Amino acid sequence: MPCGANTMRLAALTLALVLCCPHAAVAHNHNVIELDVGSGPTWEVNGTTNAPLTVTAGEEYTIVVNTAVSSHPLAFRSDTNANGGGQGITNGVSSPVGTNAYNVTIMFNQTGTIYYYCSAHPATMEGMLTVEAAPTTPEPTTTTPEP
Repeated sequence: MPCGANTMRLAALTLALVLCCPHAAVAHNHNVIELDVGSGPTWEVNGTTNAPLTVTAGEEYTIVVNTAVSSHPLAFRSDTNANGGGQGITNGVSSPVGTNAYNVTIMFNQTGTIYYYCSAHPATMEGMLTVEAAPTTPEPTTTTPEP
């Protein structure tokens, strides 16, 4: 088969993939955070109970919750449970996807501190989430050689 025919088939396959599964063909800067359920119950992140998390404003994160959504629904709010919980935050938060384990995609554009929690167990399953500004790229500097 001539080389041109292989190129055409590859192009057609790539186009079919993009049309069928548009997200599969796009490279994303994708960040993943895994939440497990500990005793208490509590959230566990890499063995740390209700660990403080840090994300970058404007970046997308997938939170993989390793439990059933019906048992431990993940939610976000503006203040701690001890302070009354504040306002619920849904802007920038996707609906859960999955059953026995589920994913939630988040992207917050405002910097600051919010709290992630289990809406069924808000007193014991709560952690702080800091949204930091994206790092800035320093301006290039030029030097002029001395004569």
